[in-house]
Amino acid sequence: MANSSESPETVQAAVYLASEQDRKRAEGVLGELEQEGRVHFGGMVEGRLSPAQVKQLNDEALVVELVEHTSAPAPEALGGARRAIAAGTEVIEELQGQVPEPRTGGLEPAAEEALPVDAYNLELMGPITRAQRLELDKLGVDIAAYEPGYGYRTVLDREQYAKVQALPYVAAVRRYRFSQTMTPELLDAVTNGGEGEEPQLLSGSEEKQAEAQIFDCLLHREDDLAKMRDLIEGEPGTEVLDSSNLRIRFGAQAHVPLLATLAVRPEVRQLSVYEAPTL
Repeated sequence: MANSSESPETVQAAVYLASEQDRKRAEGVLGELEQEGRVHFGGMVEGRLSPAQVKQLNDEALVVELVEHTSAPAPEALGGARRAIAAGTEVIEELQGQVPEPRTGGLEPAAEEALPVDAYNLELMGPITRAQRLELDKLGVDIAAYEPGYGYRTVLDREQYAKVQALPYVAAVRRYRFSQTMTPELLDAVTNGGEGEEPQLLSGSEEKQAEAQIFDCLLHREDDLAKMRDLIEGEPGTEVLDSSNLRIRFGAQAHVPLLATLAVRPEVRQLSVYEAPTL
């Protein structure tokens, strides 16, 4: 995060630090945060990052927002870029149909139909300004990384939802989509079909024959960690192996209804198959 704005190998990015633990993890990747060339704004520090640093921060479950960049980092360097799955594909719709939708009112519900707390995509009229960040901060709104095609991720209560919708620079506030929780690896785990064939969800008999796998459940908020860990531990055939901050790692067979039940919950940001690091 050195002041190397001319380097084509770095991107301008903001790292969001919700706690002292977040700050320590960020320092483990970036070193001392209080350095020349960095901008501090509440719980955010902004400066230059290499694609490798972006990947490390994503691996630490820290929120990183790309503000602008002179050359795009490799897609595999960005946690969000790995979720580039087209919304509305048949297999995702079929997976979503395995469980009842807990929310009413569609993607842009009326305020009275909004959940007490829910995850949303915040789309602005243009690039976010510091004045807008300050106004959102005064409303108690924490914005997370920008996802192309969706907007900024955020979690809002019902009152915040109504207030943010009314802001003049806000184009839309839409619920976080089921498809955004999917990763290519997760879809591979719950479907069959060879190369060139249309993927189909595993049948009950195929699930029973499949080997147990390790999954990562990434949350929007640390406040939901205990509740979601208890929920996963309470499901038959699951074993929570580890949890930290925003992530719950658990072992289970690729049971389609279980994974759909987790993916549809508003607390869940992403479900993926854990891949052990290799040397």
